This record gives sequence, C-alpha cells and structure tokens, in this order.
Amino acid sequence: MDKSDILGSILPVLPDEKIDSAGVEYKYYPSEIIRAYENGWLLEIQEPTVIREAAVLMALNSALEPDDSINLPTRIVHRHPDFIAVITTNRGYNGCFKFGGIFIAYK
Repeated sequence: MDKSDILGSILPVLPDEKIDSAGVEYKYYPSEIIRAYENGWLLEIQEPTVIREAAVLMALNSALEPDDSINLPTRIVHRHPDFIAVITTNRGYNGCFKFGGIFIAYK
C-alpha cells in the first residue's frame, strides 16, 4: 500500500476530442478510501500492520480523524457523518509490527 491507495492518484489522460494530439491532460482519480470517506460508506482496512511506509500510516491516520477533512490535489473532502472505518489485523504474524500509537481509537 502506498499513499495513492489512500489519497488517490493524478494520472495522465489523452483529451477525448483530440486523440491524435500530442497534448496530455491530467485527471484526479479518488481512491476507494476517499470515496467511502466522502459518501458515508463502511470501509474495512485489512492488515495495516504490514504497512512499512510511515507516510502511508500518517495519511491513513489523518484520514480517519473524526470531523476532519482531507486536502486532495483538486479539492478538500469532508468526512461524511455516516462514514465508518473498521480496521482488522492478525497480531503476531511474521512481518507484522505494533502500531506504537500511530492509530488512535475513536468513539
């Protein structure tokens, strides 16, 4: 998992009407996490204990804060009041590590 899995990606696309054009446009594609956050869906995140990149954990933690918003490249997304995140993990497996305070229990 990397930051684009949490925040989404900006990817190059060819303009629809100018297929032969050399120009390239860029479009933001939101991640499933952002879509759930914005639309009030239930989101399950499995095995976050195998994430090794600290920036990913920091982005995930800030995305899960209550009554907050996420700054995206194209806009600011506000947390939907019905959004619920469930994080599941199997502690003690090889390759897993302790969170050490990165995740906070929200009620």
